[in-house]
Amino acid sequence: MPRYDDRFIVRSYSPVYTVGGGMVLDVLPPRRTHLAPHERELLDALVAHDLHGASLGLLESRGLPMSSAEVALALGVARPAVADELNRAKLARLKVGSDSYFVTPEALSELIAATERALATFHAENPTESGIATAALRDLVDHRLDIRVFDAVLGEAQNAGVAVTDAGRVHHPRAAVTAQLAEQAAADAIVPLLDAAGLEPPSVAELSVATGADVAVVRKVLGQLVAGGAIVRVTSETHFSAGAYESAREKLRPVLVAHPDGATAAELRDALGVSRKFAIPLLEHLDAQGFTKRVGDLRTLRG
Repeated sequence: MPRYDDRFIVRSYSPVYTVGGGMVLDVLPPRRTHLAPHERELLDALVAHDLHGASLGLLESRGLPMSSAEVALALGVARPAVADELNRAKLARLKVGSDSYFVTPEALSELIAATERALATFHAENPTESGIATAALRDLVDHRLDIRVFDAVLGEAQNAGVAVTDAGRVHHPRAAVTAQLAEQAAADAIVPLLDAAGLEPPSVAELSVATGADVAVVRKVLGQLVAGGAIVRVTSETHFSAGAYESAREKLRPVLVAHPDGATAAELRDALGVSRKFAIPLLEHLDAQGFTKRVGDLRTLRG
């Protein structure tokens, strides 16, 4: 791969003659048909071997946060040659893991503004959604950003008061209020419904009817409640309250102790006092969680 400041000669193949030559300036140039003023300044700085001007020109040209290693790679020079220049320059800095990423204040302001615009568009097009996944928002803002770097940009957007992150999703602080209220109302209704249903919980569709919430909202809220430990997902359609799930374990434990060689599904179903519709998925989930061990048609208490 050519490096910055390498000389080259261009020759034709047939007939063989020298077409021209020159010096390598930008080893990783973006695709373009016209040079913007700052891009011409970058090339002028490279011609003059002005690494300070070239480093700043590269950041202005890319419009993205870059580490000193990335700047050095893009310019085709050693990292120490640009690290000091970047540290002395009047640039914004983002902490990404153990690295510092440099970005011009103008580019950072534009990324923050682009984040706010993307959130505004998302909320306008999806009024029932309370937020967008971080990775999806990154693609709307600038897909070239590494997700870890975008997280740092999001931190700046939060400091600017134009974004709020919560469990991997992002929303605008002045939007999504209606959707958030709908989700909270659904959550407030679902937990008591599952508590009251015990070991015969309603399906997702039935929860939607009972709460008046859209099925998509119910599924989203159920996921949040599972993550928070308030409920237990046994199948995609069957969820138990944490209390009901624990009561099932306590009902099964003495039966399993009394049958050290194994109890049948019918015996365990009778202990639970529910139909196969609820008993079998629950027993299979308890197998997967290591509470019981299934051998053929029998189950024993594990451990």
